[in-house]
Amino acid sequence: MFPNLIVNIINEKKIALCIHHIINKKISGVIHLGSKDLIHHVDLVKDIIKSLKINYYKLKYVYTTNDNRYIALFNKNKKLPKYLNFNVDSIINSIKLK
Repeated sequence: MFPNLIVNIINEKKIALCIHHIINKKISGVIHLGSKDLIHHVDLVKDIIKSLKINYYKLKYVYTTNDNRYIALFNKNKKLPKYLNFNVDSIINSIKLK
């Protein structure tokens, strides 16, 4: 895990909804899809583990720098409708064991 890495996330259902909208509206160009908020990678992994109700786990921290790094994408010019906006919590809450 990368404790100094900050990301935004998306799941397969949100990707499908966004692609459906992009195709139907004939939107072209580069469109970045991801949550509207950010989360540290370590917090994301811990939240997923908690959501899956895993009681025992070991995590290895990998420090590549002492500074925060960002790997997050946001749309600047091509805005999607509000119903396609989502946040990290909604993605984590949708995670379940199959």
